[in-house]
Amino acid sequence: MPPDDHFAPEETVGFLLWDTTRAFTARFSKRIARHGVTFGLWPFLRALWEEDGLTQRQLSERVRMKGPTTAAAISRLEARGLVKRIHNEHDGRKINVFLTPEGRRIYDLVMPEVAAINRQGIAGLSESEQAELKRLLRGLRGNMTADRETAA
Repeated sequence: MPPDDHFAPEETVGFLLWDTTRAFTARFSKRIARHGVTFGLWPFLRALWEEDGLTQRQLSERVRMKGPTTAAAISRLEARGLVKRIHNEHDGRKINVFLTPEGRRIYDLVMPEVAAINRQGIAGLSESEQAELKRLLRGLRGNMTADRETAA
């Protein structure tokens, strides 16, 4: 059976997104590793830099990960001295996660790496092309995260 050109990898949105993400992730992982941050811990730090003191559940929701994954990441961050867990003063069943001074300091080391990777990724694109790319990617993300029953 001859291959259908519509499904050639370079012609499918899925492959292009996967391959681009793989390339971004590889380069980004290498750059942040210089500062002792792994790609797996990155989204948790990023969320806490945006809002420190989230509960474990809130942190899971922010990074779109399941509770056990979040708990494991928090344990790794805590072992590295980047976060601390504190029981919520209003509800003892909840645990809030706070950055330590070291966890805050890493921000200044890692964010220039984020900027460098993003500059590399958008090199050669005009501002309007960058805006259009972001708009299109947000649309794709919305399509893929929409109610799964209607997606089928």
